Amino acid sequence: QVRFKSLSVVVMSTNVRYFVNGHLTKDAPSSVAGNNGPWAEQMLGGTLIKDGSLKSTAEVLGGKKYVALFFAGKWCPWCRALEPKLQETYKKVQGLDPNDTEIVLLSCDNDQAAFDEWFGQQPWAAAPYEVAQGENGKAPIGYVRKAKRDAGKPQGTLGEHFKLASVPQLIVLDGATGTVVTDKPMEQAGTKSDQGYNWTDLAPETWSLRGAEVEARL
Repeated sequence: QVRFKSLSVVVMSTNVRYFVNGHLTKDAPSSVAGNNGPWAEQMLGGTLIKDGSLKSTAEVLGGKKYVALFFAGKWCPWCRALEPKLQETYKKVQGLDPNDTEIVLLSCDNDQAAFDEWFGQQPWAAAPYEVAQGENGKAPIGYVRKAKRDAGKPQGTLGEHFKLASVPQLIVLDGATGTVVTDKPMEQAGTKSDQGYNWTDLAPETWSLRGAEVEARL
């Protein structure tokens, strides 16, 4: 029997969805009132990888203004095209305020080795590969590619919830409540992946600061 102590709520338009231990539930359990619990642990699991080691999700994401879920894989040219801009933005924002934004990679790489190689070059957090892709008897929470779904693996709970049809995707959440701030923080700068991405007006304000604006906030 599972006892619910708290609940996470994700809001997109007028739809409300509840996550418990990384999995969607149809309705809020009757024993739960309000949305003041550890939504991040319930959505992403109890541990994340950060700075080369497993840490509690609460430690990694506690106090963050924004949490950006980054659905991506090294095999994807558009994902690789987004990464440099994301790294530049992350470094800038961390310099302004370490609690402004944390990014969490939910890998859709082909295997653990590919994930380890690509994530090893990234400064942000990640869900363990087995959690994102549902390995070792776990149910996936990330985006599962069609080839794996055709082989019998279900779509991940977050991939299903956000109706992800491709990667990369960035879903920006409010760090305090887990509600969606925007699912459209970026747009392609051109028709080819090597042209990269730009941030849209829906992205967090700090992501688009440049030059003198950054200096003024330091």
